[in-house]
Formats: sequence, C-alpha cells, structure tokens
Amino acid sequence: SPEELAALDLKYVNLKSDSPDAVKQWLERRRLGQYYPIFVEQGYDAMVILMNADLEELNHLVDLCAMPKGRAKQLVRGVQALQTVRLEQEGREKKDVGGEQGVASA
Repeated sequence: SPEELAALDLKYVNLKSDSPDAVKQWLERRRLGQYYPIFVEQGYDAMVILMNADLEELNHLVDLCAMPKGRAKQLVRGVQALQTVRLEQEGREKKDVGGEQGVASA
C-alpha cells in the first residue's frame, strides 16, 4: 500500500534532509533514479521541496522527464504518500506540544 511504502521511506530516507542525496535515494527506491538530474535541475533538490509539490508541479516534472505512465503514477503516489505521512507526523507533533503545555500550565 502507499502508506507502507511511505513508512519504508521514513526508515531509509531522511525526509527532513536538505541534501539532494535524500531525493536521489527516494527516487532510486522507486526505480525513478534516472530522472534525478532533471529533478535537481528543476529545483527539486530537497525532500521538503518535493513533498510540497502539488499535482500540477508533478505533472510538469513527468512531462520534462518524458516519464512513461507507470513511472509517473509511481511518482505521484509516492509523493502523495509522503504528504500523508508528513501531515500525520505534524498532527502528532502538535498533540505532543499541546500536551506538554497543558501539563506545564496545570
């Protein structure tokens, strides 16, 4: 499932990394490594940037890379799964912070 793939991404790729290597690793895990130079050339050289890409931006990358349909779906599903995981993490972090503040003010 996409969620399982995203969980594996968290295990093998530092999603908060500003390093282009993290993008390269992520692409390679999806067999999309050949497109890495175009991603970097277009400014997608950090996981945070890639994770914030919307569908229009992803479709533009697909066109620039001349990606076959199956590869394009892998890219879009992968980024959407990352975005889901990121939202879940942010939700947990807010709960943690909120919980700590609640205890401190009690």
